[in-house]
Amino acid sequence: MAESGPDDVIELDQEAWQLPTRDGRPATQELGALVADNNVVVKTIASADGLRKIEVFERPDGSFGFEGYRFSREPLERSWIPYGFFASRFDSAAVAETEALERVNWSKLLDGMTVNERLYELDLVDEFDSARAAKDVEKVRDILVRARVDSVSIDAIVGRL
Repeated sequence: MAESGPDDVIELDQEAWQLPTRDGRPATQELGALVADNNVVVKTIASADGLRKIEVFERPDGSFGFEGYRFSREPLERSWIPYGFFASRFDSAAVAETEALERVNWSKLLDGMTVNERLYELDLVDEFDSARAAKDVEKVRDILVRARVDSVSIDAIVGRL
């Protein structure tokens, strides 16, 4: 076996391994997602460049929260790094997602997007299409609110159902 030197590259398996969180509890690192073991990620929203993301998660008590991450390209890091440390609690994943999009700065990029671009960026296209096909006005309205579509546009879209 050759000796390891500082220029050697170590490839990690894509299976989960344990890392400490900022409060010392164990966390699982799996394919770049840092999640406290007792929380379950219900949705991940990535920035267009793939270097930032928001994870909406459910806690064991049934409340929801979110965390923002940035991907570090530094040679010794190459991992998702949390930022913002958002500690809010929400009653639903949809409310947590809406709040995350309001509070995490990179999500302001949605402001320059069309409705279709927003739905695609937030991975809501299939959910929207299903709600629209079922003529579920409340569900369509909820999805558009989550995508930060203005009320005039929402009313116009719902009016065409």
